[in-house]
Amino acid sequence: MTAKGVRESSDRLKAQMADVDAKLAESSGIPKAARAIVRASDIGSAWGSLEVADRREIIRVLVDIYIQPPGRGAVTFRPETVQIKWKTS
Repeated sequence: MTAKGVRESSDRLKAQMADVDAKLAESSGIPKAARAIVRASDIGSAWGSLEVADRREIIRVLVDIYIQPPGRGAVTFRPETVQIKWKTS
């Protein structure tokens, strides 16, 4: 096999592996936007460029958010009533 043939075979296999990786990620419930952020060289910029719906989808996959009752007579938002728990599986 020539060097050119090896390169062509390698490129073809890399494309097939990328396709399999994408299918595995889709089947695991990882949002498409999250997969894009993981591949980004600047995660902050990638997050900033996402639509609000995509950000919400990523947050839904990563954490559970609980808002506790603020108590009687509360008229302002109290951050201590918000509980965020990372999902472990």
